Amino acid sequence: MIDESAITGIVEWLMGKARDRFGIGGASIAFILCLVALMPLVVFLSMWLG
Repeated sequence: MIDESAITGIVEWLMGKARDRFGIGGASIAFILCLVALMPLVVFLSMWLG
């Protein structure tokens, strides 16, 4: 089972990288793109492992 805190930690790390690279506005865009990209993966993994 994947821990939600691990996913949150990865997302926060990616946010930090995006903020350093693109600034605050770019980080919010990158965050939305990451959510859109990760949502099917998270759903698939939760169904597969659940």
